[in-house]
Amino acid sequence: YPVAYCDAGRRRRESMASWHRNMENCRRASASGRSNARVATAPSAKRPGAWAAAETPQWLRAALAEAAERTAPDMKAQEVANTLAAYSKLDAAATAEIPTSLMGALGKAAERTAPDMKAQEVANALLAYSKLDWAAAKMSSSLRNALARAAERTAPNMNAQEAAITINSYSKMSKVLKVEIPPTLLAALSKSAERVAPDMNAQNVAITLNAYGNLNAAAPEMPPSLRAALAKAAERVAPDMNAQNVATTLENYAKLRLAAAEMPPSLRAALAEAARRVAQTMTSLDKKMTFSACDFLQIYLELR
Repeated sequence: YPVAYCDAGRRRRESMASWHRNMENCRRASASGRSNARVATAPSAKRPGAWAAAETPQWLRAALAEAAERTAPDMKAQEVANTLAAYSKLDAAATAEIPTSLMGALGKAAERTAPDMKAQEVANALLAYSKLDWAAAKMSSSLRNALARAAERTAPNMNAQEAAITINSYSKMSKVLKVEIPPTLLAALSKSAERVAPDMNAQNVAITLNAYGNLNAAAPEMPPSLRAALAKAAERVAPDMNAQNVATTLENYAKLRLAAAEMPPSLRAALAEAARRVAQTMTSLDKKMTFSACDFLQIYLELR
């Protein structure tokens, strides 16, 4: 076999052996009643050779959930955010098995540690809740307020990805929670997005526009300076956009009437060229979104 293949297999065996050792330590600690906030987790599904969540035995998922719930009161801010993020990445079947009591314990831990959270931890926690709709619907008002204060506090320090994730997460949760983003928080996030717009990649631009497109009440209030900054960023990254980025960007410009009216000809041309470039990889939904948006924005587009 190729050396690379053998190395990958060796790394997987070493990784899983380490994981099993950690799990055994967790089980021993649980049996003895000792508290330990470092819960063993399976290798990420994004890494080569890692186990999928569906392949993890049910008893092991239950043991990990029990350990996470038991140690939640002792978790630090990063541990809380990482645990929430890990559970939000599970497949639908595994997500359905998450105990309500566990999410309640993690919610209390998130509220407790929110004042200590850094920008990345705030973004990860909010992203997790935006993916776990049922958990977001059960968020207490005190938890929502604690995370909102943390987001507003860390907004000046957010990088491009953190700002985009935070804004988009709030736009998703606003639908579930039926509440608007506090004006001071929205203003802080808008300033953050404008500041980091020159550093945004194609995905960051697309999801930021998507966030404002979904925030019907907030969209008209997007500051002119932010609209200009996002327009420059969208034109800059257009050559790097994939099919989904193109469709999402165009669709949300069609929703944001003020931003659409201010689109410079160079941005329109850049997005049209990007759409032609990725046409062959577009799904039927991407094409539907793209053509509908271009029709509204009066951008001539012919895709083959």
